[in-house]
Amino acid sequence: PEVEKPEVEKPEVEKPEVEKPDAETIKDGEYSINFKALKDQTDEISMMNTYTKSPGVLKVKDGKKYVSFTLTNSSWITKFEFEKNGSFVDAHVISEDKKADTRVVEVEVPDLSKKLNAKVKVDIDSMNYHHFYDIQFAFDKGSIKPLDSQGGNDNQGGNDNQ
Repeated sequence: PEVEKPEVEKPEVEKPEVEKPDAETIKDGEYSINFKALKDQTDEISMMNTYTKSPGVLKVKDGKKYVSFTLTNSSWITKFEFEKNGSFVDAHVISEDKKADTRVVEVEVPDLSKKLNAKVKVDIDSMNYHHFYDIQFAFDKGSIKPLDSQGGNDNQGGNDNQ
């Protein structure tokens, strides 16, 4: 009869620290992360996936997670909002390149294992095309890799010696 309780009451069921950064206990820093833009409430790839560049950059700061990525055909995407605390807010624009027609946006992602709801407005005047879309971003937690270990990550500032 002693077998009935297989040590359930020990609260040591916390996830052990693994070599691969665990998305929930991920340390402050910068990582690459793959993602997909999906049609709302489906696992089908959205047309919007064509206008985003994956992988993005996952930035963890004070335990909060932010993902930034490049939007291509930026001039067509006149509005880009994501859900935060139940309402939609504009994504933070980090940089813009009018010549290349791209911009880098950043969104806060409370939980990488859940889809992030977003809304985009696409305006293509030449085609008289003006539409709002509900989309969702799905992040691939298994793809998270620290950025510093890759050596050449496009910052020509050379601030490796900190």
